[in-house]
Amino acid sequence: MTARPWKSLLEGIVGQFPTVNVWSVTEADLIATLGRYVYRSPDGGRTWRQTLELPPSSGQMGVLPSAVAVADGTVYLGEYPLDSDASPRLLASTDCGATWTTAHRFPDVRHVHSVQVDPYDDGLWLTTGDVDRACRLYRYRPQDGQLRVVGGGSQSWRAVELAITADAILWGMDCVYSDVNRVYRLPRSELGTSSPTPEVVHTLPSSVFYAAVLSVDDEWVAFSTAIETGGDSTAPDAGGGSTDDEAVVVASSSASNYSEWYELKRYRKRRCLSDSQTLGEFLPNANAYVFLHASPERGFVLNPCNTRRDDGQIVQIPPERFLTIYERYPRS
Repeated sequence: MTARPWKSLLEGIVGQFPTVNVWSVTEADLIATLGRYVYRSPDGGRTWRQTLELPPSSGQMGVLPSAVAVADGTVYLGEYPLDSDASPRLLASTDCGATWTTAHRFPDVRHVHSVQVDPYDDGLWLTTGDVDRACRLYRYRPQDGQLRVVGGGSQSWRAVELAITADAILWGMDCVYSDVNRVYRLPRSELGTSSPTPEVVHTLPSSVFYAAVLSVDDEWVAFSTAIETGGDSTAPDAGGGSTDDEAVVVASSSASNYSEWYELKRYRKRRCLSDSQTLGEFLPNANAYVFLHASPERGFVLNPCNTRRDDGQIVQIPPERFLTIYERYPRS
């Protein structure tokens, strides 16, 4: 799945799929995952050394791109095993990925979806899945190791990447078998209550994977959906593939209290041999994604994967466009 020429040959049959993540820890230090292995480079990527082995059932990228964060010089990594009996860990490294320790173990969740720094607080946010009881939003305080469940217990709390703003936490559901995937907003004022209640601010036809936040006068939040071609083994009927054949990127502003959403991009999945009706019964078919990032200078940065256009390209939507977005983009 990872070596040439086999990966290229396989992608011609099932579609393109990512197998590697790379994160920058410092200007010189990088960490990467490839399958079930974690690597570290102390010299900007010129040399690499394996430093960690992930659970045997880890996904093809090892962990999700959203599951690594750096806070106060410590790298945090959330494991992504696919075995329902596994107990994923939150791992920590204080030496840029050279050695790792277990910060927390999750015996009752399938895997960790994201680990994110809260830029407005001194903690981390974590999301987990996938059955109802395992779908949770956590707050983790590295200072004392305290882990607290903010909410969970249903698919409404099944999130991948969060959009963290000054006033609220937003996420979209990651539930391929749901008729709609709701986008939620949880005000920070609710975090101190015994039963935080998020409000629905939007709906999308398929699972929401990635999020980004951009400040342009107001705070703009963007979400991207995925085209998931397979079923969900954790679904009540062990099925339920996506009914939407396009991945979309939508955005909304704090000026509207996230009540008005605008479509930025729309992508169809790249064609492959397993799309045919005959081969599709026997062969897997790769999903399509749109990875997201936000940069104050560049705006929203999109990186589509396994799409018919812009596949593997960096697509920028500059900040100045959001000053006139009401004229430029259709409402979603």
